[in-house]
Amino acid sequence: MTGTAVAFGGAAGNTYSPRCLRVRAGASVTFTGSFGGHPLAPGMGGTAGSPIPMQSSGSSAAVTFPTAGYYPYYCTFHGSATGTGMAGVVWVEP
Repeated sequence: MTGTAVAFGGAAGNTYSPRCLRVRAGASVTFTGSFGGHPLAPGMGGTAGSPIPMQSSGSSAAVTFPTAGYYPYYCTFHGSATGTGMAGVVWVEP
């Protein structure tokens, strides 16, 4: 898989759709929604060196995952870094 998307806010509400996503190393994932109402942040407990940025403005952010591992993320308003509430994970396979 070379690219995919995670939607949030709007019709998805305070959730990510999909909440969990599996891609191959080198894939790009585009997060789409209102970062002003749902700021994106890398979560805790995943693989070191998460490429997921802090994002609090705009409506789209493409993130490339070069290394296999687990990369959690969450909304700083509606979730937590430990994975509760509005949170998800990208599972990157070699």
